[in-house]
Amino acid sequence: MDERVCVHEHARKHGLRDAVIIYAWQNYFESARRETTGSELRIGFTPDGRSVQMLGVRIEDGWLVFHALSPVTKKVLREIEAAKGRPWRNTHW
Repeated sequence: MDERVCVHEHARKHGLRDAVIIYAWQNYFESARRETTGSELRIGFTPDGRSVQMLGVRIEDGWLVFHALSPVTKKVLREIEAAKGRPWRNTHW
C-alpha cells in the first residue's frame, strides 16, 4: 500500500505542481535523514526528467512535503553525499 503524500503550500513556492512533487517524492533515488529536525531530504525526478530536491516529515499516515525545488542545489548534493559517507563529486543532474 502506498503511503499518503501531502504537499504543504510552501512546497509550491517554486512553481512545481502537487502531482509533480508527489511523483518525485514517491520515485526518489537518494535520501538522507536530518537528525536535528527528523525531516527527510530526498532527490527525485519529475516525469519529464527534471531533478527535484524535497524536504518532508513523517505524519500519522504518510508524509508532508514542505519544500520542493528544481533543479537540485549543490548544497543538497553535498549534504546527501556526507550523510551517506561518500566523498562529494561535482555531478550535474
